[in-house]
Amino acid sequence: MPTEPLPDYFELLRQMSGLGAGVDAAGIDKKIDELRVVLVWLQVQANAAELSIKALEYQRDTLKAMHEGKEQLGAMGTEDMARFAAAFDPAQWLKNMMPPVQKPTAAKPAPAKKRKTDSARKKT
Repeated sequence: MPTEPLPDYFELLRQMSGLGAGVDAAGIDKKIDELRVVLVWLQVQANAAELSIKALEYQRDTLKAMHEGKEQLGAMGTEDMARFAAAFDPAQWLKNMMPPVQKPTAAKPAPAKKRKTDSARKKT
C-alpha cells in the first residue's frame, strides 16, 4: 500500500491566512492588526447587544410590576385607597420627620431681693 506524502502545513497556513506565496513579517503584522480591529468591533457589538438585552429586561420587569400594582389598587376599598394615598403624601413625610415642636415656657420672674429687716440691719 503506497503512503501519501504529508501535506505542506506551512503552505496550508499561508493559503488560510490570505498572505499568498510571499510571507514576510510586515504582512503578518498587518494581518494581526486587521484581526485586532475586527475583534474590538465584535466586542463593542457584543457589549451593545448585552446592554440592549438588559434595558429590555428592565422595561419588562417595570411594566410587570406596574401591572401587578394596578391590579392590587383595583382590589382596594375606598378606605384602603385613602390610607395608601396618605402614605405617599410628601407633606406628611415632612411632618413625621420633623422633631415635635415644644412650646416655650414662660420665663420665671427674677427673685425679688430680700429686704433687710430692722434686726438684720442692727447686726451689721
